[in-house]
Amino acid sequence: MQYRNTSSLRFALMLTTTLVVSAPIASADVKNWAVENGDWGAPGNWSPVGVPQAADTVFVGNTVAATNGWIWMNVNTVITTLVITDGMVVDTQNAQVNVNGASSISGRNQEGQFVYPSRIKVQNGPFVSDFITGTLTVADEAGVFMDGGLLRTNGLFTLDDTASIYGHGTINLAGNGPIALSRNGSLQAGVDGLTINQIGTGLIDLDGTSPGQQIHVATGTIDMTQYAWLTINADALTDQVNDDISVGGNCVLTMNITDGWSMGSNAVLGVSAWSGDPGPAEINGGALSLGASMTFGGTGAHAQFNCPFEPSLFAPLGPMDRIECNGTTVINGGNFVLGEDANVDFDGATTVKGGLFATFSASLGDGTIDFNGPTTWDGDITILGAGRQMGNASVFGASNIDAKTFDMDGAGGTAWSIGNNLVVSADEIDTQSSSVFDGDLTLTGTFLGKLTVNLSQPGNTWTMAGQLDIGGAAALMITRISGSTMEVTGDVDVLSKARITANTMFKTGSTVTFANASATLQLTGVTNISGDTAFSGPGTLDNGAGGDMTLGQGANIGGATLLNSGTLRLGSSPGLVFAQGVTFNPTSTWVVELGGTRPRLPTRSTAALRQQRAT
Repeated sequence: MQYRNTSSLRFALMLTTTLVVSAPIASADVKNWAVENGDWGAPGNWSPVGVPQAADTVFVGNTVAATNGWIWMNVNTVITTLVITDGMVVDTQNAQVNVNGASSISGRNQEGQFVYPSRIKVQNGPFVSDFITGTLTVADEAGVFMDGGLLRTNGLFTLDDTASIYGHGTINLAGNGPIALSRNGSLQAGVDGLTINQIGTGLIDLDGTSPGQQIHVATGTIDMTQYAWLTINADALTDQVNDDISVGGNCVLTMNITDGWSMGSNAVLGVSAWSGDPGPAEINGGALSLGASMTFGGTGAHAQFNCPFEPSLFAPLGPMDRIECNGTTVINGGNFVLGEDANVDFDGATTVKGGLFATFSASLGDGTIDFNGPTTWDGDITILGAGRQMGNASVFGASNIDAKTFDMDGAGGTAWSIGNNLVVSADEIDTQSSSVFDGDLTLTGTFLGKLTVNLSQPGNTWTMAGQLDIGGAAALMITRISGSTMEVTGDVDVLSKARITANTMFKTGSTVTFANASATLQLTGVTNISGDTAFSGPGTLDNGAGGDMTLGQGANIGGATLLNSGTLRLGSSPGLVFAQGVTFNPTSTWVVELGGTRPRLPTRSTAALRQQRAT
């Protein structure tokens, strides 16, 4: 049974009548394809007989015989108008087709399980352009089949929401109107790649005027040796893309959009993995602002963003799925939910402004959020699980990191430059069941730089095992570290005036170096300084007001001065304490242990004591 697209046929007949009545050129003719299959250059295949000429309007599919057939372009041709309907296909082969005016492709037929869309098939011939047209309208389930050739439109190219472009080749958009391409229908790139170039001033409307079909870059050969890619080169898109885009494993979407592009909240970016081949789905090109949701298909789907990237999306990653961000990334919110062994890697320069991340567990072995590149913190994030700062970090704006496990030094050696208020609230700030920081912390020079570590369990401590550079700003005393108790086993360089309000324990192996005579380290919490702590430099160790400092056996603060404005405890065990100079403020307290725990007085008789008093 044959089903004909009668609406397209009526449109073709009406257009025929109109053009015949108002044809501006006397020699112009209307040519109708009169058979099912055949060569364009055979005169008998046309009604009236004769191969179409430059001024002619050509209809393919408006006669009884011209249904679901195929026309082979065996000659180069120039015409004025081309209308393809009723399941017919015009195949350019090695010839060049030049339509000076409008081209229209519409309709399809179905016979049983076989579908015959009306199409133009653009093959790669010996010419720069294989199919050239003024305007091109593809509608009513028709299609453009790119088979390695180059299609050029000099006006508006319109694809309605039931039509399609598919295959591989090149489309050049030379239109100079406001819009060069309005895509509502399906766009599917083939394994040898599809390129769309804006070469005129007209922009690309990638999602058209209504929600359309998917942009599909997810095709591969059966032997998994070739994969689809789509490249769009343009100055700008007309607006935000709100259609869905799918990119398969090993496939590549390159959006070389000079002004950048965006996907809105109504869109979905889907990535998928081939069975047994978890190669990345690559997104390259201009800056992408992604407010769309993401979906992941297959096992171990891998989305790789090799472009400037600003996500504020919902991304539910399944087991072993992965997001990899290699370009400059600005995390501007969003919700990332990870299955077991899933991972989100920010490998390029990253700015963190907000977001919620939920990993499978708080164990780093079950999948993490990894900041592998240089990271700028400028907002608040929540990590319901595990995250790691692997690359160097700076704090530009006031930031809060709320996590179960937040490994601040990654694999070790991470350097933090803290120029604003940073609050880290976590169960651990290192690997699970550990809170040892082996990297570098710099808190100096700015008025706002401060680190507060709030460990969730009361009494928990974190260990400063790396390098701490600390100082004030403009000769002012600035609070730099607060929160949970800090144990110091590493090196502290005091560059100017700095205050620590957290309880602090200087352990065996720790060092304190004063950069100059005006450098001051003020401690206002409970401080315990081991006798093995090595001090150097001529600055001041200040037990500030409210502070409670204990100097252990053999403590030696070297060339520094000891200033006590709080409670100072000496002699907690037998031994000596050494200081270059000591100053006690009037409100301070000095607690000294004398003679051990059982002091003894000389034994005298009562009579002797009475005699001493009388004398």
